[in-house]
Amino acid sequence: MPNLEVLDIDIWTNLDRGPSILMRTLDQAGRLQRERQLGHPLALWGLKKIVVRYYYNSNVQNIVLHLLSLLIIPSVESLCATDQYTPLIDDFSPVETDVDEKNLAAALRGNSLGRTNMKELSLSFTIIRPKVLFQLLRYYPNLKRFCHRDCLEPGYNIIDIDDFKGVNLMAMVSCQNPHLEYLAILSWGYIWSSIVAPSTSSLDPSKSVRHLETTWKSFIGRADNDDGTGSFPSSQRIVDAIPPSLERLSIIDGLLNHIGSDLALSVIYEILQQKHRLIKLQALDFGWTRRLVSDELKFQDAFYYDHRCHSGFTKEDYLRVIRQCQGAGVEVILKPAEQFSPKYVIYFVNDDGDRDESAINEVRHIVHHPYDDYERICNENGCDVETGRPRKD
Repeated sequence: MPNLEVLDIDIWTNLDRGPSILMRTLDQAGRLQRERQLGHPLALWGLKKIVVRYYYNSNVQNIVLHLLSLLIIPSVESLCATDQYTPLIDDFSPVETDVDEKNLAAALRGNSLGRTNMKELSLSFTIIRPKVLFQLLRYYPNLKRFCHRDCLEPGYNIIDIDDFKGVNLMAMVSCQNPHLEYLAILSWGYIWSSIVAPSTSSLDPSKSVRHLETTWKSFIGRADNDDGTGSFPSSQRIVDAIPPSLERLSIIDGLLNHIGSDLALSVIYEILQQKHRLIKLQALDFGWTRRLVSDELKFQDAFYYDHRCHSGFTKEDYLRVIRQCQGAGVEVILKPAEQFSPKYVIYFVNDDGDRDESAINEVRHIVHHPYDDYERICNENGCDVETGRPRKD
């Protein structure tokens, strides 16, 4: 335990029922580190990375994700918290956290030990309000990787969506964390978080950003112009805000209804025209996949085409962009057409971490394709290889 370096928490199906021994251990480790008890074996000074995978459960009300104690462990350099099921659920309701303005201020008061250690922070599908998020970012001045993803939309009654309006998240992150190399803003709650509003140079402080990941809605946006017209910015204005250090631009969602393909294409072509300024740019990723050809048509029609591989764009757009990118020496990332879902090994443990089918603490191991460790994990935990669930005697 004292030599623990990576903690992968994959058991918080009911988020407010995490194993008490685990919560106590992490709380204690953070406190011992902040007290600078260097020789204490339970301080977990070797702990560098924490991953928390939680699972949306529509049958559990008033879920609170306990993140605060994890965010203030001084030795931790990388923290990722994400919901595994959200992309598959249409009526997903964002998860509340215990990270609010009052709690965070109290936790950070007089605690400077962990300021320089955190290098990577990823928070997905959790409710952390703007003021609190900026407070966190100020606490981590040396962040190199930051990802924020949510699915907030007007109409949610558990949060005031107006708190997010007018907040330029991308600009704020850039100003407060100038050492960022990877920046991902995939947040619907921020009605305007584009790199061009209100300033065309909002990414200027991030001289080192190499990979920017966002959505068309955030990237193009609808500018809050002084004249109240709410018109889109020009493609040149958008591209002018991209820092010369950028090596890869990822815009991963399909085009939304209010953003036409003409404007998106104009932005893409403007990027290629400015390749002389963006000399480090190597790749563009629009979430496109390779052509999807069914087995039946593969040999019957060489020109068969599936438009799902480039949502919002026509076949002609798709082919022209690829052709022009090749001419400019920029790669278009095309993902494999066939996607493999992960497999799960699921069993229950008691508060001491021992397997107990009558316990309420659910453990889920996620095994991704090509599933190399799946059979081993099943056998080690008494689970059936066919189902990933405990064997029935």
